Amino acid sequence: KSEELPNKVYKRESEKIEKENPFQLEVKERKNLYALLTNDKEKNSYKSAVDIAKFYFDEKNYDKAVTWAVKASKKDPKQSQAWIIYAKSKASLGKGKVAKKALSIYLKHTDSKEVRNLLDSL
Repeated sequence: KSEELPNKVYKRESEKIEKENPFQLEVKERKNLYALLTNDKEKNSYKSAVDIAKFYFDEKNYDKAVTWAVKASKKDPKQSQAWIIYAKSKASLGKGKVAKKALSIYLKHTDSKEVRNLLDSL
């Protein structure tokens, strides 16, 4: 005996396939290095040098982050950001003693809670 085929196709509840998007793209605005270097060349300021140091630190290029942190601190030694980037970069390179010494020197001249907390955490 032959069976008649249904004239409609139904999916079973257990066979429902939910398509997941395995690729999720998160786009963040980020200044590129060229723009940062151009800005530093034009302005030659503490902020422009610190921005480059931050860029390199975020890219885990700690040697270049140290170089730019030093340049920034020479432009304005009282600002803490350059010292913090310098110390974090040195610590990331395995030079914790150098990082601590730099922060201690900074704290002799300027009191900063953020720098003191970083020094205590190293």
